[in-house]
Amino acid sequence: MKNDFSKITPQLKRLGSLLIIILFAYGAFLFLTPQIYRFNPQYLVETSILKKKNFASNVQEITSPQLKIKAYLYEEHTNPIVSVSVIIKKMGVAYEPSALTGIGTILTDVLLKGAGKYSNESFNEILEQKAIQLAFRNSKDNFYGNLKFITKDQNTAAKMFNLAITQPIFAQKYIQQAKQDIVSLYLHQTEKPDSYLLMQAARQIYGNHPYSRTVYGTPQTVKKISVNDLKKYLQEKITKENLIIGISGDISATEAENMLDRMFAGIKNKKEKTVLEDIDIDFSAPEFHIDKKLPQVVGYFYAKGISEQHPDFYPLKLALEVFSGGGLTSRIQKSAREDKGLTYGVYGQIINYDKADLIIGRFSSTPKNMPQLMSVLQKEWLKMGKKGITETELEQVKNYLTASEPLRYADIDNLSATLAYMQKKKLGLDYLQKRNDYINNVTLKDINRVARQYFTKDNLRFMTIGEIEKGE
Repeated sequence: MKNDFSKITPQLKRLGSLLIIILFAYGAFLFLTPQIYRFNPQYLVETSILKKKNFASNVQEITSPQLKIKAYLYEEHTNPIVSVSVIIKKMGVAYEPSALTGIGTILTDVLLKGAGKYSNESFNEILEQKAIQLAFRNSKDNFYGNLKFITKDQNTAAKMFNLAITQPIFAQKYIQQAKQDIVSLYLHQTEKPDSYLLMQAARQIYGNHPYSRTVYGTPQTVKKISVNDLKKYLQEKITKENLIIGISGDISATEAENMLDRMFAGIKNKKEKTVLEDIDIDFSAPEFHIDKKLPQVVGYFYAKGISEQHPDFYPLKLALEVFSGGGLTSRIQKSAREDKGLTYGVYGQIINYDKADLIIGRFSSTPKNMPQLMSVLQKEWLKMGKKGITETELEQVKNYLTASEPLRYADIDNLSATLAYMQKKKLGLDYLQKRNDYINNVTLKDINRVARQYFTKDNLRFMTIGEIEKGE
């Protein structure tokens, strides 16, 4: 054994030396080529080929032969999957009768609890066997339906969707369970500092306007909703006039048109009468604070925004991205996080509702650091309004937005949702091709002019919750 080991040892030594040489060479190679082999987000953005790519195919507007329902279609035949996104206008919580708030959220659950001749078990068994994904969601302005399926099962998928919206069973036990779940969710939101702050902030911002409601309604309104209320609301709201539809994936225009007739057979064709009142928001009101003992202070900032149809939308979007965007090292990230260590991050975005366009941003910090963080936020906000951005910042933000946007459409669900959104906002069939041009055509003069209008002292309001330590 001794002699055998002595013969092996030199071989192991040579092998070990060889491995050390290889690892050293590889390490040197990585060190000398850091941009390619190390994770460098800025490098990835600047060298991305995506920012120069456009969609190869055009979006088509299609019309179903019988019901004359329109939709936007983007054909993508790489995989045998189809995604359908449906927006039902004027069916969000803001459009619900005040005594029935939460009714739309109840529907998101009970529409999937059996329909037509199918019980809850058999209905969902068909969905599972065919790998059909069907879901509904409620929001402030709209009610959403999402359908995803394998191409060969498009007839079954359309049938199940149609049954869900036209012939739901509305079994009492499932309605009661949905009510209990929604009330529990509402109460849970009131116990979470972040969610509770948003609920209270909505009341401060919107006052008595329907936008101050939550999608869960209130425990009082939810408990009073009856089966007849659900049936009437569903029939009145899901009408041909309210539909906005985006379709993406492995389906032809003719197939998609025929599918639309099957999906919406039996719905009414009447104009929605509900009108949502305009709202005038005061963004110069004093800071709103909820004093509560918490390990961290959570905050939101609110400001007046702008609609996507407005010619100044993209200049404001780019200015906000430089101020508090999540992709590049924004000014707030640098001044409040990197330089002073006051927060883990601040992120702001433009939110567009039917009757309100806002800038909303979130931030958090320790009780001790929150006053300084809010001071930095306000200082940088006013600095943006007075001085605008630089040429270097403009080039960086354009590179980031044009390179990152196409990644959203790698998922056909996101693409179909975008197609529906394009119609709601009247962005045009060629939006996917032109979107990067809208960004690249923004000039430094445009951004700085718009920044002076929106980044002002009278257009910034803070909402916070927690225990803030007052500085000296």
